[in-house]
Amino acid sequence: MRTARHLVQEGLAHAAATDIHRTEDGPAIAAGIAWLRKSVGHETVRKLLVENPRQILTGDLPEQRS
Repeated sequence: MRTARHLVQEGLAHAAATDIHRTEDGPAIAAGIAWLRKSVGHETVRKLLVENPRQILTGDLPEQRS
């Protein structure tokens, strides 16, 4: 988790994802998303969770954050 947070804070992450297995994992996922919003803002969270993964799945490279 520490490494993932560092990558996000340095602008080196193109996407954020989880492999949630149980409904009990929901609060931890919500806490992670809240941390993302607080750390990098709503627009970057939207890119990490929606836009960039969509681009990756279609074979395009997401733009790097400046």
